[in-house]
Amino acid sequence: SALDATKALTLGADLVGMAAPLLKAFVSGGLEALDQSLSGFFYRLKSVFLMCGARNLQEIRRKPLIILGETAEYLRLRGIDPSCWARR
Repeated sequence: SALDATKALTLGADLVGMAAPLLKAFVSGGLEALDQSLSGFFYRLKSVFLMCGARNLQEIRRKPLIILGETAEYLRLRGIDPSCWARR
């Protein structure tokens, strides 16, 4: 989803994978369905960026990120302070 992609990009990912939904769109409706699927994804991605106050990838990567729950505990157990993402 666009939200999952934004989370990954905010954490520093350079790429996100989304082959399954695109392949399903292509198989069920051809190139037109694939184009619609991609257009919808990018519209939702831009919407999430807008809600975060980011205009581009560089800005989304500088946004503060609150990490809680099991993910925060996982980081702490490995000696990583999850609050460093909240203070950037």
